[in-house]
Amino acid sequence: PLIRYEGQPVIGLALRKEIFRRRGIIVSALIRHPGPTLDPGSRAELDEMLTALDLARSDAAPIQVGAAALRP
Repeated sequence: PLIRYEGQPVIGLALRKEIFRRRGIIVSALIRHPGPTLDPGSRAELDEMLTALDLARSDAAPIQVGAAALRP
């Protein structure tokens, strides 16, 4: 159900990035302009979906990306 939900046209990337942020995979769910943003209704719907699937919380630390993460 979650893959189908995040696969929606237009808003799908914003949903996917927000899910990744909430699960601790990425630090920020920001999308460059003109990408879509999540409105309060979409955020509430996502909350309901993650709760129903028992995926609402994650204790994983975000993965650090960028030049600092690549340095030895």
